[in-house]
Amino acid sequence: METRTLMSLHLSFGRYGLALGNPARARLETERLLEIAAAPGDLHFLALGHRLLAQIAVAEDKAGEAEAQIAQALALIDGKTLPLAAWQVYAAATEIFRIAGKANEALGHRDKAIEIIRALTDSLDKTPEGLRLRQAFADAPAVKNLQAFG
Repeated sequence: METRTLMSLHLSFGRYGLALGNPARARLETERLLEIAAAPGDLHFLALGHRLLAQIAVAEDKAGEAEAQIAQALALIDGKTLPLAAWQVYAAATEIFRIAGKANEALGHRDKAIEIIRALTDSLDKTPEGLRLRQAFADAPAVKNLQAFG
């Protein structure tokens, strides 16, 4: 199976494990993702993997680990053009720093996420399909949560 497909699968399985309330399974899948992504140095999947480990740590009430993992994800996207990963990393950082009571850091990450989301939606054309994609993105719970924070 192609490496990118494997990374996508492990990311999805990790997210699914977390959604089911099974952080141990989520962690196992995410660690496998990071192993696979490390060989080619795929920054997109490495960043999303550390983001997911941060979210798993939040679910396990491990604030220190959550901050350490999101710091790794933020370092991976810093100065890179990875908008599809970056907005998600910034969104997770917003939530993690909000929980930690670090409102200024949370707001800064929220602003970066919203800026990237706007750039992504602005890049879509004005065809009916492009407009549907814009609306679907705007209606996504993660995007709505970002816009509501502040």
